[in-house]
Amino acid sequence: VTLSEDAPPRVVLLGAGGAARAALWVLARRAQTVIFNRTLSRAEQLAQQFRDHADIRAVSARPETRLLQGADVIINSTAVGMEVDGRDPDESPLPAAALPQGAVVIDMVYRPARTRLLRDAEAAGLRTQGGLEMLVWQGAGSLRIWTGLDPDVQVMREAPLRALSGG
Repeated sequence: VTLSEDAPPRVVLLGAGGAARAALWVLARRAQTVIFNRTLSRAEQLAQQFRDHADIRAVSARPETRLLQGADVIINSTAVGMEVDGRDPDESPLPAAALPQGAVVIDMVYRPARTRLLRDAEAAGLRTQGGLEMLVWQGAGSLRIWTGLDPDVQVMREAPLRALSGG
């Protein structure tokens, strides 16, 4: 998916926390974005923060199939499916049947590497991106900004893979 001003992609963003805010910072001038969050007022507050820069709206506390069907990109920025603190890692924020044809599905969750959402999307023939790459590149960017060092991204990728696999 190309983010351009000529034909902005339609993005569905699940969640309204810090990760969602980071995604909106990138998407704000480049996409039509609909935010779904468990607490609608938080989604509305997040959309309001970007009101001067974007076509962003909070529409419902629950993802609506009609709005999902028009999405080019779906981004999960929630902790649903994260394997931590007793959460069910096999849970998905969306039912598999709701995934739109041709969409790209991005899950910011990095543990497990292949979440239920990503597995469902892959089974539907959709392109996917997991959260580990985002975590690695965010860390590499931070290291570069704070230290001026040019990090070895492959080493940075291997370290969380070892840690997440218990090695």
